[in-house]
Amino acid sequence: MYTNLSPAESPIFVLYFPLKDVFLYIFFLSNNVFYFTSFIRQRLVLKMYL
Repeated sequence: MYTNLSPAESPIFVLYFPLKDVFLYIFFLSNNVFYFTSFIRQRLVLKMYL
């Protein structure tokens, strides 16, 4: 899969893309957790007022 890359480039290529995917996954996961907790907070506030 990485045969066309030189040995100096392949470690950077192998390390960079999984790290980018991990950062994107953490970013989307944190956004989902934030929206989920804010949604629960809104529901709790509505239950308290109603």
